[in-house]
Amino acid sequence: MLDQFEYRLLSEISHKLDYAIRSAEVPSGGGESGGRLDPQALRALQLLMTPAAPEVLHQRIMDGMAASTGAERGFLMMIEDGRKLRFKCGLHMDQQTIQRESGYSRSIIKQVVSTGDPVLIADTSQAQDTSGSVGNLQAKSILCVPLLFGGAQSGMGQVGGIAYLDSSSVTHSFGPDQLECARITAELAVRAIEGPEAGATGGNGGADSLKLQQNFERLLDVGRTISSTLVLDDLLELVIEKVLEVTRADRGFLMLIEEGNPEPKFKIGLTWNKKDGDKRKKRKLDESQFFFSTTVTKKALETKKPVVLNDIQASMGGSDPSVSMMQMELSSVMVAPLVEKGKILGLIYVDSKMSNREFGDSDVELFEALAGQAAIGLKNAILYTQVAGQQRMESELALAAKMQQDLCPETVPAIQGVEICGYMEPAREVGGDYYDFVEDDDAPGQVISMVVGDVSGKGLGAGIVAVMARCFLRSMLSAYGMDDPSQLLGYLNHTLCGELEPGKFMTMLLMNYDARRSVVRYAAAGHENIIIWRAATRKAEAITSGGSPLGISTTTGGPTQNSEMQLFPGDTLVTYTDGVTEAMDMEDNEYELERLLALVDRLGGETPQTIMDEIIVDLGRHRGKREVTDDITMVLLRKL
Repeated sequence: MLDQFEYRLLSEISHKLDYAIRSAEVPSGGGESGGRLDPQALRALQLLMTPAAPEVLHQRIMDGMAASTGAERGFLMMIEDGRKLRFKCGLHMDQQTIQRESGYSRSIIKQVVSTGDPVLIADTSQAQDTSGSVGNLQAKSILCVPLLFGGAQSGMGQVGGIAYLDSSSVTHSFGPDQLECARITAELAVRAIEGPEAGATGGNGGADSLKLQQNFERLLDVGRTISSTLVLDDLLELVIEKVLEVTRADRGFLMLIEEGNPEPKFKIGLTWNKKDGDKRKKRKLDESQFFFSTTVTKKALETKKPVVLNDIQASMGGSDPSVSMMQMELSSVMVAPLVEKGKILGLIYVDSKMSNREFGDSDVELFEALAGQAAIGLKNAILYTQVAGQQRMESELALAAKMQQDLCPETVPAIQGVEICGYMEPAREVGGDYYDFVEDDDAPGQVISMVVGDVSGKGLGAGIVAVMARCFLRSMLSAYGMDDPSQLLGYLNHTLCGELEPGKFMTMLLMNYDARRSVVRYAAAGHENIIIWRAATRKAEAITSGGSPLGISTTTGGPTQNSEMQLFPGDTLVTYTDGVTEAMDMEDNEYELERLLALVDRLGGETPQTIMDEIIVDLGRHRGKREVTDDITMVLLRKL
């Protein structure tokens, strides 16, 4: 069913195409029509209105331009980073071709960008060119149209890009009809880029939404791959393979920082084997082929953030000692540090030649999220390797316990106006409990996400599920933000349903505390109750968290909707896993919620650390000589 916007848009398109078809029936003054809108042209223009990721949409724009005008070559450039034109895609042309050919075409582009008006050169041999560079042109006829955003209909739009077209055939030159077809295609392209919601939001609508979904699916695929092995060499190769697939770069390298040596050391490099054509098989590169920008890598190490360098030939300015990069004609470089718990484990480095592409903001964001996933997998693989090198310590359980402890944060972020503490004691037969704190980079010291999770089952398998969940959740928090815990748990549930074996599941409580509003927003997936002690009443109460465990079904149940809880000075939150309330004494009696609630009720005015310590002591009294049979995990927060 078409909505109102689609009906209006299709009506407008039909009128434009009707005019173009009538125009195309009459040959232009410069030669054959060449712009007749045959079924192939109509299909190309129809594809423009189908939501697609930006890189796909850019290619469709060029296909539509070629089909509607009969152009032999062309390229699309978009204005980014202020007023800088960025090459997006070409039709039988790439950036090397553009730079190699005459400056005359570049002067035409400059004119279109500055005036916002299209330019038609029906016959370049008759063109007035004071530079004398027309002779270098292969093109006999040139057409360049602007992409006008925010007011194209009134002719007052802002130039957001250009489409350049040319033809070398003496029997087919562009005329007014082809100019009108190109202008119409440009209008349709702008509509497609802006999307159905552009009028209300000014954004990219369906294209942005699809791009976000595709990036999410790519991250899930990377996470699944990284979680599939703990063998370090295998993991390094898998990471670089996925990096090349996601970034579509020419080459990728991974460097590690070893203990006692601050300089990153080459570990693996891969590139596409272009002789295989569309099969795009990869081949390994050795250290002798590893030329890289020391300027970019140094900056990435210092800032612990991704660094991108586009248009190397212009921007490096001879400041970087790696002359080999210039000789290789690299166009773009992107580097991301592998950071886990504030420690840099290594670097991922990719680059692209001029004939390929430059890296944009969306590439950097996706690259950063991917590097975060890789860092988590790398840390666990390094740990696994170290344990194996020490005769795997004592057993698989020792490895699982170490991995589980490593999941929990070493420090608690300092958040304004609250005290926070966490605790996890693994059982003798290790399970899959974990807790985590993730501070919002956009609101440091103000906003924090807190998670408490519990995987069913015991041993290394449960530990790996917890590692996987933490990896996915941290990537989702980075990609989608912290404002919607319910949505994040829904994404995580969908992922785990495809990964866990039957009978496996995970409960989770995800909370987002905003110090600016003193509000906790939370959602749960089959987890234990939340205990809140109110300073005003000096009483503790249990709030049912609800929801269904993660990893069971994508069609029924699922996490709860978001709920909010206002905190006032002195209020204290206590969250925990079932290892607390189900702790057994020597006679198989459980500790139970009522005893925990009474203890919090009595100690509510104390600091979170004091309350947590007293709970641990009381659990020990209850168990007596009985060993811990299930992990014990707690996270407490108190409003100052």
